[in-house]
Amino acid sequence: RIVASQAADDLLNIENVHAAFTLFEDGFGAISVSARSYGVINVQLIMEKLGGGGHARAAGCAVSGDTAAAKAAILSAISAVMGWSEVEA
Repeated sequence: RIVASQAADDLLNIENVHAAFTLFEDGFGAISVSARSYGVINVQLIMEKLGGGGHARAAGCAVSGDTAAAKAAILSAISAVMGWSEVEA
């Protein structure tokens, strides 16, 4: 869990990356998501769409299913919050 949060933080150091999401199997049959941003994108709103929460710059959630389903759910939540049409992987 800590490594996933640190990985999301590290991804923000890439030029033009405004938000980062890391996924990992939590060992209890769900996929945990760690979301980070520098504030340009409110990751709390995105994670709330998936039943999670947190802070505008650091948030998380757990998604049932496999990583492909979790990825699709995250992309859908991002699209909904940002007001975009569906984002492609």
